[in-house]
Amino acid sequence: MAETRAVHDPGKMLVDLALAVALGGDCLADIALLRSEPAVFGPVASDPTVSRLIHTLAASGEKALTAIRTARSEVRRRVWELADDRAPDVGAQVTVDLDGVLVVAHSDKQDAAPTWKKTFGHQCAMRRSDVSPAEPGGTWKEVPGPDDLPDPETVTGQEHVRKLAAVPRRCGRCVRGPA
Repeated sequence: MAETRAVHDPGKMLVDLALAVALGGDCLADIALLRSEPAVFGPVASDPTVSRLIHTLAASGEKALTAIRTARSEVRRRVWELADDRAPDVGAQVTVDLDGVLVVAHSDKQDAAPTWKKTFGHQCAMRRSDVSPAEPGGTWKEVPGPDDLPDPETVTGQEHVRKLAAVPRRCGRCVRGPA
């Protein structure tokens, strides 16, 4: 039987990548930000090791995504369980911020018109909750429901109300107000 040579835990490597992004990194090599502070972050995998992990996860497709989502959900659930009455949202109002995000895309379409920012692309409605057990610290996510927003220049308050109605009414401690 071949002996495993694994030194770095894949979960820790993913956490390290998330930390690198949180610190401003925008590529795999930016994990070096953590590697430069071993007293704070402990051992950090080399760039080739991180690259192999990403390649392996990408080859696993949906199976890897499901495992990552499950682990993330369990960690969040456990953290909020441990926080109990010290959780940031206990007795507090949860704010949901709706916004339109312009996704820049090239267009070869005949008579395509640029956006007000002089680029080509499309708008997708996003929501962000400031504090919730599912999204500690706030996370931007696409609002569930039909993506049929009109031209961004014609979006009205009614469109935002419609999108807000699509946000789940209850999510652990996060409760949306009356419809």
